[in-house]
Amino acid sequence: MKSVGVRGELLVAQELMKRGWSISFPFGDNSYYDLIAEKLNHICRIQVKCTERLSLNVGGHGPHYAFSLTHGTSTNKMSYDETMIDFFICCSIEGNRYWILPVKDVTTKTLKIFLDGQKYHEYEGAWDLLRQKHGERLTR
Repeated sequence: MKSVGVRGELLVAQELMKRGWSISFPFGDNSYYDLIAEKLNHICRIQVKCTERLSLNVGGHGPHYAFSLTHGTSTNKMSYDETMIDFFICCSIEGNRYWILPVKDVTTKTLKIFLDGQKYHEYEGAWDLLRQKHGERLTR
C-alpha cells in the first residue's frame, strides 16, 4: 500500500532532521531514491523501505521484519546499485526501529531481520554511516 511507504518516508525524514540533516524529496515518482539528505555539504541518496509490523513465525522461521529491496513491476523485480542510491533505510513503523544499510552491503532482494538473530543488527540505528562517503564505519 502506497500510504505505508509515504508514512515510512516521513518518519525517516523526521529522524534525519532530528540529527541535523536537511531533506529534499524528488518531485514525482521518477527517481530511484525516495529522499536526499544533506549535511555539511555531504549528500546521500536514500531509498526507504518500510513495514507496518513484525512477521510472525512463518514456515518455521521465527518472528522477523521483512523488506523488499527491489524496484520495478511484479513480473520484473530489479535490484538497486550504487549508481542509483547510496543507502537503504529500512523502517519498522510499529516498532519505531531503523536499519541504515549502504547499498554496497546488500546482496539480497528481500531483507529479513530476525529478532533472535544477529545478522543485520549492526545496522540498527547506525545513523553515523550516512556521514561516510560509501558507508564505511567511522573509526573511533
